[in-house]
Amino acid sequence: MGWTSYHARYYKNGKVDRQAECDAYWETGLNAGHYQVVRSAMHGSVYYAAVRNLVQCVDDHFETLPKKEQTVFGVVFLTKTQMRDYNNFSYKEMDEIGRIISKKIGKRCLVFMLCENRIGSVIGYSAFVQNGIVPVLLSAKIEKDFLCNMIETYCPSYLWMP
Repeated sequence: MGWTSYHARYYKNGKVDRQAECDAYWETGLNAGHYQVVRSAMHGSVYYAAVRNLVQCVDDHFETLPKKEQTVFGVVFLTKTQMRDYNNFSYKEMDEIGRIISKKIGKRCLVFMLCENRIGSVIGYSAFVQNGIVPVLLSAKIEKDFLCNMIETYCPSYLWMP
Protein backbone atom coordinates (compact mmCIF):
# COMPACT_ATOMS: atom_id res chain seq x y z
CA MET A 1 0.00 0.00 0.00
CA GLY A 2 1.13 3.53 -0.64
CA TRP A 3 0.56 6.95 0.76
CA THR A 4 -2.94 8.41 1.16
CA SER A 5 -3.00 12.06 0.08
CA TYR A 6 -5.62 14.81 0.23
CA HIS A 7 -6.01 18.56 0.59
CA ALA A 8 -5.40 19.49 4.23
CA ARG A 9 -8.10 21.16 6.31
CA TYR A 10 -6.03 22.24 9.30
CA TYR A 11 -3.24 24.81 9.22
CA LYS A 12 -1.04 26.49 11.82
CA ASN A 13 1.18 29.47 10.96
CA GLY A 14 0.61 28.91 7.24
CA LYS A 15 1.71 25.26 7.34
CA VAL A 16 -0.28 22.04 7.44
CA ASP A 17 -1.01 21.08 11.05
CA ARG A 18 -0.08 17.42 10.76
CA GLN A 19 -1.24 16.51 14.26
CA ALA A 20 -4.67 18.09 13.75
CA GLU A 21 -5.02 16.28 10.41
CA CYS A 22 -4.21 12.93 11.99
CA ASP A 23 -6.45 13.55 15.02
CA ALA A 24 -9.27 14.43 12.60
CA TYR A 25 -8.79 11.08 10.83
CA TRP A 26 -10.01 9.38 14.02
CA GLU A 27 -12.62 11.87 15.22
CA THR A 28 -14.36 13.25 12.12
CA GLY A 29 -15.86 12.05 8.85
CA LEU A 30 -16.78 8.37 8.66
CA ASN A 31 -15.02 7.72 11.98
CA ALA A 32 -16.95 10.43 13.90
CA GLY A 33 -18.24 9.01 17.17
CA HIS A 34 -16.37 5.72 16.72
CA TYR A 35 -13.03 6.72 18.21
CA GLN A 36 -11.60 9.21 20.69
CA VAL A 37 -8.01 10.41 20.56
CA VAL A 38 -6.91 10.11 24.19
CA ARG A 39 -3.54 11.71 23.54
CA SER A 40 -1.43 12.43 20.48
CA ALA A 41 1.93 13.92 19.63
CA MET A 42 4.17 14.58 16.67
CA HIS A 43 7.85 13.74 16.69
CA GLY A 44 9.27 15.17 13.50
CA SER A 45 6.97 13.92 10.76
CA VAL A 46 5.73 10.91 12.77
CA TYR A 47 2.33 10.99 14.50
CA TYR A 48 1.82 8.92 17.66
CA ALA A 49 -1.55 8.52 19.36
CA ALA A 50 -3.47 6.55 21.95
CA VAL A 51 -6.96 6.01 20.52
CA ARG A 52 -10.02 4.70 22.36
CA ASN A 53 -12.51 2.49 20.52
CA LEU A 54 -16.02 3.74 21.43
CA VAL A 55 -18.26 1.40 19.41
CA GLN A 56 -18.52 -2.15 18.14
CA CYS A 57 -20.12 -3.41 14.96
CA VAL A 58 -23.13 -5.65 15.64
CA ASP A 59 -24.70 -7.16 12.53
CA ASP A 60 -25.25 -4.10 10.30
CA HIS A 61 -25.06 -1.30 12.87
CA PHE A 62 -22.78 0.17 15.53
CA GLU A 63 -23.44 -0.01 19.26
CA THR A 64 -21.74 2.11 21.89
CA LEU A 65 -19.41 0.09 24.08
CA PRO A 66 -19.76 0.35 27.87
CA LYS A 67 -16.84 2.35 29.30
CA LYS A 68 -15.21 -0.73 30.86
CA GLU A 69 -15.21 -2.54 27.47
CA GLN A 70 -13.64 0.33 25.52
CA THR A 71 -10.08 -0.48 24.55
CA VAL A 72 -7.20 1.90 23.87
CA PHE A 73 -4.71 1.09 21.13
CA GLY A 74 -1.60 2.76 19.78
CA VAL A 75 -1.35 4.34 16.36
CA VAL A 76 1.65 5.52 14.38
CA PHE A 77 1.36 7.40 11.07
CA LEU A 78 4.20 8.56 8.89
CA THR A 79 3.26 11.94 7.41
CA LYS A 80 4.52 14.28 4.71
CA THR A 81 3.44 17.58 3.23
CA GLN A 82 3.87 19.04 -0.24
CA MET A 83 2.67 22.63 -0.25
CA ARG A 84 3.07 22.96 -4.04
CA ASP A 85 0.37 20.35 -4.73
CA TYR A 86 -3.38 20.59 -4.11
CA ASN A 87 -3.21 17.24 -2.27
CA ASN A 88 -0.73 18.71 0.18
CA PHE A 89 -0.98 16.26 3.09
CA SER A 90 -0.11 12.55 2.98
CA TYR A 91 -0.02 9.80 5.57
CA LYS A 92 0.88 6.14 5.73
CA GLU A 93 -0.18 3.87 8.55
CA MET A 94 2.75 2.16 10.15
CA ASP A 95 1.14 -1.28 9.95
CA GLU A 96 1.55 -1.14 6.16
CA ILE A 97 5.30 -1.06 6.70
CA GLY A 98 4.98 -3.74 9.38
CA ARG A 99 3.28 -6.14 6.96
CA ILE A 100 6.23 -5.80 4.58
CA ILE A 101 8.68 -6.54 7.40
CA SER A 102 6.68 -9.50 8.71
CA LYS A 103 6.55 -11.15 5.27
CA LYS A 104 10.35 -11.43 5.37
CA ILE A 105 10.42 -12.97 8.86
CA GLY A 106 8.51 -16.12 9.82
CA LYS A 107 6.01 -16.29 12.68
CA ARG A 108 7.32 -17.25 16.12
CA CYS A 109 10.89 -16.36 15.12
CA LEU A 110 13.03 -14.81 17.82
CA VAL A 111 14.37 -11.36 16.94
CA PHE A 112 16.85 -9.36 18.98
CA MET A 113 16.08 -5.67 18.61
CA LEU A 114 18.95 -3.28 19.25
CA CYS A 115 16.82 -0.27 20.14
CA GLU A 116 17.31 3.46 20.18
CA ASN A 117 14.73 6.22 20.51
CA ARG A 118 13.95 6.14 16.78
CA ILE A 119 10.96 5.37 14.58
CA GLY A 120 12.67 2.23 13.26
CA SER A 121 12.58 0.69 16.73
CA VAL A 122 8.86 1.47 17.10
CA ILE A 123 8.03 0.15 13.63
CA GLY A 124 9.97 -3.05 14.21
CA TYR A 125 8.48 -3.72 17.64
CA SER A 126 4.93 -3.09 16.46
CA ALA A 127 5.37 -5.21 13.33
CA PHE A 128 6.81 -8.10 15.31
CA VAL A 129 4.16 -8.12 18.04
CA GLN A 130 1.25 -7.75 15.59
CA ASN A 131 2.53 -10.59 13.40
CA GLY A 132 3.45 -13.25 15.95
CA ILE A 133 7.20 -12.61 15.89
CA VAL A 134 8.96 -12.68 19.28
CA PRO A 135 11.02 -9.52 19.91
CA VAL A 136 13.64 -9.13 22.63
CA LEU A 137 14.36 -5.44 23.24
CA LEU A 138 17.99 -4.65 23.95
CA SER A 139 19.79 -1.34 24.11
CA ALA A 140 21.71 -0.44 20.98
CA LYS A 141 24.53 0.46 23.40
CA ILE A 142 24.73 -3.09 24.79
CA GLU A 143 28.25 -4.34 25.50
CA LYS A 144 29.54 -6.37 22.57
CA ASP A 145 30.62 -9.36 24.69
CA PHE A 146 27.23 -9.52 26.43
CA LEU A 147 25.41 -9.35 23.08
CA CYS A 148 27.58 -12.13 21.64
CA ASN A 149 26.82 -14.27 24.70
CA MET A 150 23.07 -13.59 24.30
CA ILE A 151 23.20 -14.52 20.60
CA GLU A 152 25.12 -17.72 21.36
CA THR A 153 22.71 -18.67 24.16
CA TYR A 154 19.35 -17.85 22.53
CA CYS A 155 20.15 -18.14 18.78
CA PRO A 156 17.82 -15.42 17.45
CA SER A 157 16.72 -15.77 13.84
CA TYR A 158 17.35 -12.10 13.14
CA LEU A 159 18.90 -8.95 14.59
CA TRP A 160 16.87 -5.75 14.11
CA MET A 161 19.18 -2.72 14.08
CA PRO A 162 17.27 0.29 12.70
